[in-house]
Amino acid sequence: MNLRKLDHIGVGVRSIESARKLFVEVLGGAVVHEETVAHMKLRICKIDLGGSIVELLEGLDGEEVVRRFVEKRGEGIHHLCYSVADIRAAQKELEKKGYQALWSEPKMGSSKKLVTFLHPRDTHGVLIELSQS
Repeated sequence: MNLRKLDHIGVGVRSIESARKLFVEVLGGAVVHEETVAHMKLRICKIDLGGSIVELLEGLDGEEVVRRFVEKRGEGIHHLCYSVADIRAAQKELEKKGYQALWSEPKMGSSKKLVTFLHPRDTHGVLIELSQS
C-alpha cells in the first residue's frame, strides 16, 4: 500500500461556527471547503493552516459517531486521514495484514471522495481514515 500523504486531521466539535473562530480568526487559517454530507448527517468545514488541513466535524441530528465521540471524550482530534491512490486495494491489503475496516466497502465521503476507516482497536486507539485521491 502506498500512502500519498496525510490528507487532513479530523476534529470533532459541537459547533463549526465556534471552532472556526479559533482556526480562522485566531490561527489565521483559510476555509477551503464546507459542506453537509447528508447521508452521513455531518457538517464539515476544511481549513488550511499553512499547508495542513484541519477538518471540523459537527454531527447533525441523528448522527451518532461524532456526537458520541464529543459527548464521551469532549471536542478534539477524531481521526487522521491519509490519501491513497486505490482505496479498495489499500483496504484489501490492510485486511490481509489483520487490520479491520469499519465498513466492508468504502463509502462516499466529503468532496465526493471514497473513504474508509480502520478500527481503532487495531491501530493503537487512533481512528485512521483512508481517502482515495
